[in-house]
Amino acid sequence: MSIATKTGDAGETALMYGKRVPKTHRRVEACGTVDELNSSLGLVRATTDEMLIQEVVLSVQKELVIVMGELALRDDDRERYLKDGYKIVTAAMVDRLTDVVNDLEKNYHIVFKHWATPGHNLSSAALDVARTTCRRAERRVVALADSTDYVNPEAIRYLNRLSDVLWLFARFIETEAESVAKSQLNHPRSRRRSLKAAAGNALLATATEPHALPEDLAKVETNPIQKMSRTKTSSRTK
Repeated sequence: MSIATKTGDAGETALMYGKRVPKTHRRVEACGTVDELNSSLGLVRATTDEMLIQEVVLSVQKELVIVMGELALRDDDRERYLKDGYKIVTAAMVDRLTDVVNDLEKNYHIVFKHWATPGHNLSSAALDVARTTCRRAERRVVALADSTDYVNPEAIRYLNRLSDVLWLFARFIETEAESVAKSQLNHPRSRRRSLKAAAGNALLATATEPHALPEDLAKVETNPIQKMSRTKTSSRTK
């Protein structure tokens, strides 16, 4: 079966159990934004070397499939969904994320002040993109809950807690990077390398500066072609 089913060519898609709705439907928008979040988390895993982050994020990506499954479910199909054995978002899933928050705040000495500015490095930047995507997904799910459609409250709590985890992960990456940079600066060999680099830059700047030639040196003819040409001209003049 081809991935191109063509059933969505008219701007509609299917919810769980086949109900057709416009692609602008509130449930489709909420589900699609969570899907964007999952993709952002894939980028996080691809750009970090921290095993803790990789493990937690992979677990979250799998749980987001559960979130999307519930969001794609019509209210009157919920009983059938549970009977078919599909999983739903639970308080235990939220609690696991809360445990990650508590562990990070207690044991990882994360340093942060004021408003965070994303972009310290590739890994922390990817985490901040995922965090803001998570916040947008949360807003879409809350908007769905504010309508007449039912939303599992644990799904909202899960996304809210996940954004906290991602924020702390980004600050953790930044704290680690700053710690490594400081230790390198304080290391004697590293300091010598820095001094050598500074000296080299100074020499390079000096070498590339334009210098005026001494008056006597400027008069010296160094181009043999010019010298020959002048000799011939002077001989013809004579």
